[in-house]
Amino acid sequence: MLREQLHSVAERDRRDTDTPRSPARRATGTDNNSFLGMFEAILEENTDAATEHQENSRVDANLQSYLSEATLPMNRCPLEYWRSNQSRYECLAQLARKYLSAPCTSVDSERLFSAAGHVMTQQRNRLACDKAEMLLFVKKNLPLIKPEFFKK
Repeated sequence: MLREQLHSVAERDRRDTDTPRSPARRATGTDNNSFLGMFEAILEENTDAATEHQENSRVDANLQSYLSEATLPMNRCPLEYWRSNQSRYECLAQLARKYLSAPCTSVDSERLFSAAGHVMTQQRNRLACDKAEMLLFVKKNLPLIKPEFFKK
């Protein structure tokens, strides 16, 4: 899954940096109906395929290099690590920023407080803290493990 996400990030970057056909080529007026136009189209396809293959191998090499590194100590901030290694692992750094950043809304915490209100009711006022914490954990994470139980 990580490899596919890396390849999609690399492909998006490659598409963003691709330049359109040069003005000299457009001025010649060649199209795909002529022999020269078909030849140019084949060359462009081969160039695109070669570029994509090089990009994929670069992404795979970056991933292997990252996985071969030693694990960070628990007291080191992962965001600082990715900031300092952004130039070494471009695609991985983009994914790290996406998945390691904090959500910008308070909706999840509000939902958790709402769920806690449903667990800790007047009838359950003697429920121990650790039991209430376990109930909340199961309530929030069981749909992720067994989604078939929660289909509507």
